Amino acid sequence: MKLINLAGIFAVMLVFNLYFFMKSMRPVLTGNESAYSMLVAAITSEGSFALSGKMSLGDTATHDGKFYSNKPPGFPFLMTPPFYLVSKLFSFDVMGNSGISSAFFFLKVGNVLISTLAMIFVFLLLRELDLSLGSVFFGVAAAAFGTFFSVYSCLATSIPTSIMLTVLALFAYVKFLKMPDRPAFWALSVLAASYAVIVDYANGFSLLPLFVLLTLQIKNHLKLVAYATVGLIPLGLILFYNYKAFGNPFTLSYSHYVPPSYVPWEDVSHSMAVANIPRGFYGLMISPSRGMLLLSPVTILGILAALTIFKQKQYHRYAIVAVALSGIVIVSAYSLWHGGHCLGYRHALIGAVLLASLSSVFVHSAKGWQRWLAIAVLVYSCFITLMAFHIQLEPELLGLSWKAEPDDVQANFFSELLLPFLNR
Repeated sequence: MKLINLAGIFAVMLVFNLYFFMKSMRPVLTGNESAYSMLVAAITSEGSFALSGKMSLGDTATHDGKFYSNKPPGFPFLMTPPFYLVSKLFSFDVMGNSGISSAFFFLKVGNVLISTLAMIFVFLLLRELDLSLGSVFFGVAAAAFGTFFSVYSCLATSIPTSIMLTVLALFAYVKFLKMPDRPAFWALSVLAASYAVIVDYANGFSLLPLFVLLTLQIKNHLKLVAYATVGLIPLGLILFYNYKAFGNPFTLSYSHYVPPSYVPWEDVSHSMAVANIPRGFYGLMISPSRGMLLLSPVTILGILAALTIFKQKQYHRYAIVAVALSGIVIVSAYSLWHGGHCLGYRHALIGAVLLASLSSVFVHSAKGWQRWLAIAVLVYSCFITLMAFHIQLEPELLGLSWKAEPDDVQANFFSELLLPFLNR
């Protein structure tokens, strides 16, 4: 029965992701998507991390007169081997703009599959929480379509990979708690969480509660050695990349980031501050521009479920809540918490997906009118997500989403973006 359910979710997600893929054939987050595509093309064609010629467009870092992607390399590292094999199989030239276009297209195709797998892992995670099958399906639908996950699921960015690895790490952790005699689940959780860090450095903060919980499971020196070994594999990759690109294994790409003139960026040391949290948290949670509670109110059900989890002392579910909340808080501290020219709470999407997933806990215990209310909230959330996806395909409206100068203002999603879109 579980296999049939997995096949059904895979088929449904694949169909919807192919739709989102076909509708967004050009870059939406131009600088962001180009930075990943350029790095994959450079490694494949030149065996180098440095970008050259026309490949120096996008979100870049500079060092010794060379351009580099300013993004963490985890996602490109994951996608380069299959891209290299495909380029050899079909004998196309991975150079210049054609290479970037090929890499961009390949990353989007890859994210169709990665996004589909992410929801498979959401299903597996929720099944481990001893919920009814109907509640689990509700949680998967809420995560996939009730949040802005679908808005970004098929763009050439690292967002789907971050979400997939985070959910996989949580699933493996909960599975290990139920089957402590199977250390492979513990090792899988460590590996997935560690690799997620080099996909997006913010994941290191959002997954910190999980790392702490994994550490508490260490009962002997052998497991400590295993923990260090598994965790050091992704760390070794990022140290190698930093050394080859910037001459120092501990220098991150953001330290050499050269932003456009309109981006309010001083340097990496000033990009994170506790003083940013009040404004960032308000903006990400309840503002009419990017607040997830207004744009994706199905996450409110997840918050209600979280309160129940803590009240009933359901310890194996604590990790999900903790990772969701820590992810939102760390993004709130970021000076560019809003994500620039984009829609919704892009940087806090992991937190939103996890909270939406937990709506299944609410639905599982809901009775009568509460279930109908939950369904209505999900339908509304899905509608807003669908509208946001199509709005971001309109360059004029997307450009209005953030007014960098002079006051760093985010557009009201409902009155300045949704209403003009509906009136077209």
